[in-house]
Amino acid sequence: MSVLLYVNLCNHKRHVFYFSKEIIYKNVIQCLSSLQYIYLSIYRYIWSICVLQPISLCLSVFHTVIYQTLAINVDIPLSVYEFARGDPAIIPCNFKPKNPVNSVIIISWMAHADVESDPEAIPPSLDYDEAYNGRAALNYSISQGISTLTLNAITSKDSRVYECKVQIPKDTTGKQVDSTRLVVLVAPSKPICTIQGKAEFYQNISLACHSEEGTPTPTYQWTSYDLTNKSRPNPPKSTDVNGVLSLYNISTETNGFFICTSSNKIRSNFCNLTLTVVPSSMNVAPIAGIIGGIVAVLLILLVVVYCCCCRRKQAVFGIGILAQ
Repeated sequence: MSVLLYVNLCNHKRHVFYFSKEIIYKNVIQCLSSLQYIYLSIYRYIWSICVLQPISLCLSVFHTVIYQTLAINVDIPLSVYEFARGDPAIIPCNFKPKNPVNSVIIISWMAHADVESDPEAIPPSLDYDEAYNGRAALNYSISQGISTLTLNAITSKDSRVYECKVQIPKDTTGKQVDSTRLVVLVAPSKPICTIQGKAEFYQNISLACHSEEGTPTPTYQWTSYDLTNKSRPNPPKSTDVNGVLSLYNISTETNGFFICTSSNKIRSNFCNLTLTVVPSSMNVAPIAGIIGGIVAVLLILLVVVYCCCCRRKQAVFGIGILAQ
C-alpha cells in the first residue's frame, strides 16, 4: 500500500491538491456476491415498473438506474460553504465508484483561479507554497467513499471555486467531478461616523457611516438618543439609506447622540457622534470681524476728535496773549 499526498498552492493560479492510493483487496468473491444481489434487486424493480407503465417510461427508468449504479458518482453536498475569516474551512467530497474493488483510485482537489482571465496551471512541483504550508490538509476514507479538504486560518484570498475529482481506471462514464464555492466571511470593521453640512438652525445635514471591510456587505442602521441618553425615534422626515441619515430643518430638538450600527451575518460594529445645533449668529469668525471693524473705526474717530480739540485750545490761547 502506497500513499502520496501532493499539495501545491500558488497565488492567483489554480491550486492543486492531489492524492493517489493503490488498494488491493483479497475478498473479491464476497464483493461479487454483493454485486449479484444488487443487480437482482434492480431487475426486480424495473420489471415491476415495466408491467404497469408504458415501454418508454420503462426504458427511461432502466437507463437511469443502470447509469447511477454502473458508473462513478462524485458529490459535494453543498453548492456554497461559508466560514469566518481565520477559522478552518472543511469541505467534504463523497464518491461512489462503479465497483467496490479498485486497484487504483485518484482523488484530486483543485482551486480555480481568482479571476477567470487568469491562466490556470498545475505546477510540476510537489512542495507546499509558503502561503499554504501547514494550512492545507486532506483527510480520506476509501471504504466510506469520502475525501475532505481542510484549509486552516483562511483569508479572503481563499474565496474561490473548489473542485473535487475522482478518477478510477475503466470507470469514466459517470459523474467524476463536482465543485463548490468557498465564501470567506469578514466581520464589519469599525465604521467611521461623519457629519456632512453645517449643524446650524434650519439647515439640512447628513450623518454618514461606513465600514471599510465586511463580507457580505454590511448593512447600516442609525439610532438616536436625547441629551438625557433616552432612546427616541429618528427626527421627523429623516431618511436612513445605506448608512446615510439625512436630517432636515434641524433645531435644538435635534441635539443628542447618534449611533450607527454596521452588521452582517457574522458580527456587528458601531460608531457614535454627538450632534449640537447652534444658531447661525453664533458663527464666531464673521462676528469677530464685525466687532473688530467697529472698534477700529471708533479708535480712529477718537484720535481725530482728540486732535481737533488740541488744535482748538492752542488757537484760543494764542488769541488771548495777543489781546494783552
